[in-house]
Amino acid sequence: MGKLKVRYAIIGCGEHGFQSHAVPCRDSDVLELVGVFDPSAEAMDVFVHGYLAYLEEPVSLTKFASEEELRNCKDVDAVVITSPDQFHITSALKCLQAGKHVFCEKPLAVDVDQLKLLKQSIDLASEKGLVFTSCHPRRYDPPFVWMKNNLPRLVSQHGKVKQFTFSFEYHRPTKTKHASLMFDHVNHELDMLHFLFGYSPFNIQKHHDSQLEYEVSGLREDGLEFRFDGKRLLAEKKYHESIDLTFEDGTVLLLQADIGHVFIDLYLLVNSDLEGTNYDVRNLLTTENFANAILGIDENYLIPRDLWLNNVVAVDLSEHDKAGYTPGVDC
Repeated sequence: MGKLKVRYAIIGCGEHGFQSHAVPCRDSDVLELVGVFDPSAEAMDVFVHGYLAYLEEPVSLTKFASEEELRNCKDVDAVVITSPDQFHITSALKCLQAGKHVFCEKPLAVDVDQLKLLKQSIDLASEKGLVFTSCHPRRYDPPFVWMKNNLPRLVSQHGKVKQFTFSFEYHRPTKTKHASLMFDHVNHELDMLHFLFGYSPFNIQKHHDSQLEYEVSGLREDGLEFRFDGKRLLAEKKYHESIDLTFEDGTVLLLQADIGHVFIDLYLLVNSDLEGTNYDVRNLLTTENFANAILGIDENYLIPRDLWLNNVVAVDLSEHDKAGYTPGVDC
């Protein structure tokens, strides 16, 4: 008997679902792609043809006629939702109502009304014992795992972290997907903040936001100042990401995630055993955590508090320039 696998289907046959989930997970020990749905029959054909080209042996993939048919299929245990943002939470809630486990791309909610559906989805998943999660793959990316694992040692040497800055610089978008870069990304940055430092009540302020640039900053009750800024202005396809930490004793650490370099007070830290960003690995591990949580092998790497905070902040800052939160109370 082969190892038990979670049979999953993908809703939304765009590039992201293909490159970030289907392809990295094609040889997974715990995931088996059994079907897809997209309103565009052509998109489904392209997706299935492209996916089969990656496999050494042919498999049978169902091209569902509708989301309803997919939700009602007894051969589908779980659903990965990679459709356009505005459809995420509606599809997620209906899949949960049908008894399916759900992995939904971010953002889960795009406005205040959808936040109500998000709350219903979180509560329903808990009530039914279903896994409901989203996509924050930096938690499985080697540079950020290194930072998480080494923070206790660094704090013991240099004192508390007083300032945390995360910056990214990407290539210009090939198409207009989001008018707000903040809405597309602040959920990732906030998730990383909580991954590295845990939860603390915080205030956050938006300074700038457009399709190509954004900046926010905040202060936590535990005294940690944080700033996130991002730009999509590079002419070539690149993903530069970096973390700056300032410690209590004045020591400054710079992590260049994409190339796996760490500098302390401008000196390169050698023998850190640090790898650079690996998108296939982090996307595989993120999606496999979903399957492992369903199988009872592991815990869901995101808790309801994460699902709520990562999304409510983006919605609030899109309508207001400032917001404040008390994790554990707000959600």
